[in-house]
Amino acid sequence: MTTTWRRRRSPGRGLGRWVLALCCAAVSSVSAAAEEGAAAAIADLRREAVALEHGTGVPRDTEGAIALYCRAARLGDAASAFDLGWIYANARGVARDDELAAGFFRVAAAAGIAQAENMLRVLGETPAALPECLVEPAPARSETETKASAPPTA
Repeated sequence: MTTTWRRRRSPGRGLGRWVLALCCAAVSSVSAAAEEGAAAAIADLRREAVALEHGTGVPRDTEGAIALYCRAARLGDAASAFDLGWIYANARGVARDDELAAGFFRVAAAAGIAQAENMLRVLGETPAALPECLVEPAPARSETETKASAPPTA
């Protein structure tokens, strides 16, 4: 008679997998919530920017609309980048600036907006600089970092 020995499972052995699965689900939920929050923020910014650009229910304010479109574009909204390009390409409340318009159209085209590609062809060859409002500002340096990087005084 042969006896087969089985290894007994410890009570906590499956616990690690369960905790890992729970953590993955939590991270996924947080990511989804963050994306929903960003989408809602973009929608709010766009709604207010369109109202300011066209003067719908509020006094027309092109500069205010541009600021809001820029914030939405920094959050990843390609339609806002396109709208900024349109404003500058067609001098809608600002001086015409083909270079700046092309920069915004490039961002929108890279995100898949076909009309932005068409507008780039219309504007022709322009420098490929990223518009300033889409560049994230450098984080402010603390006073101790500033002093530490300063050259020693004699």
